[in-house]
Amino acid sequence: MLGLEEAIDEILAAISPLPPRSMELRSAGGLVLSAGILSDIDMPPFDRSAVDGYALAGEHDGYLLTGAVATGGGDPHPLGPGEAAYINTGAPVPSGADRILMVEHSEASEGRVRALSMPAAGDNVCRRAEDVRAGDMVLPSRKALSPQDLGIAAMAGMSSLDVHPRPLVGVITTGSEVVPPGALPGPSQVRNANLPLLEGLLSSCGFTVKEAIHSDDDHGSLSSAVRRALSSSDALLIAGGISMGEMDMVAPVLGAAGVEFVFRDVAIKPGKPLAFGMMGSKPVFALPGNPVSVLCTFEELVLPGLRRLCGLRAARKARFEGTAAFRHSQKPGRANLLRVMATAEAGGWLLRMPSSSGSGDLRSTRDTNALAIVPSEAAGAASGDMLAFSFYASSIPSICFE
Repeated sequence: MLGLEEAIDEILAAISPLPPRSMELRSAGGLVLSAGILSDIDMPPFDRSAVDGYALAGEHDGYLLTGAVATGGGDPHPLGPGEAAYINTGAPVPSGADRILMVEHSEASEGRVRALSMPAAGDNVCRRAEDVRAGDMVLPSRKALSPQDLGIAAMAGMSSLDVHPRPLVGVITTGSEVVPPGALPGPSQVRNANLPLLEGLLSSCGFTVKEAIHSDDDHGSLSSAVRRALSSSDALLIAGGISMGEMDMVAPVLGAAGVEFVFRDVAIKPGKPLAFGMMGSKPVFALPGNPVSVLCTFEELVLPGLRRLCGLRAARKARFEGTAAFRHSQKPGRANLLRVMATAEAGGWLLRMPSSSGSGDLRSTRDTNALAIVPSEAAGAASGDMLAFSFYASSIPSICFE
């Protein structure tokens, strides 16, 4: 049985990013750049003024005003020693000028100007190529494009970008005992928490849910749901029906649909009966049916795979270390994923664990923001032990992945 990190390695090795498409800048925000962008020009492309004021030629007691330099007005008239020209922010600095006098530090009258506070040579001048030289890399590949990135791409001469499209994800929940959220459960029935849970997790991470289906534990209806989801989606998630019981039909149905399994179990708790396979280039994840198991396996195993599918370099969950403020016992053999609240304290991260009644107790996760990992060989954790942990993707997105 694979350990947690081994299973993540297998998932990332099996999945390739979706083929890139060319998209206009206005539509590329949030998508992942497939190739780095080089600037076609120097930035700034010319020496320009950083302020409104006067371009001065040298240091003198006073200057003869020869005109004005506006933005977009072409090459300005050169200045000789003791000459000045009024200049707007962003306008090209005239040849011969070596500094810009801020307008609020000047006194002008009768065609002349003098400095109330003389700027040093080079002051208030943005030099050509001081930010970027032509040919420099301005945007790396395999990075989600921020609004700032779109502006940088435009400055580098790009009107469209090659990006990996956002994956369309199919979601199936299973169980003849499961009824819709608005229905009153009868004897031995439960409401469907997994479908809205998975839809919410996917949406919060920027993925599009293409299909959201519930299937009874019936071979025909499950086969139909799998075919429908695989035909319209780039990836498939199934919750429930992956254990070894007589009514657990997910594995044989997926196999009949052409899914080639990479693994069928992972040595973690919760989440041991988790299968991963590929249908051609489409990843398929079969998750346990308990809602907490769904949450934990999505965060640790599904999400890295989906991030690889959309082309992101930082696909794996970042690991931090925190001090346990609780006691936990376990049987060695499976790594335990504990739902904790990680808070920054003076000495580092402190991990607190709310009480829980098990892998069906989704309410116990509401006051948590991370998963702490107790190694499979350990018999538990004591208060004060250092534990590896990872944040939920929705808690602190900027530091969640590496």
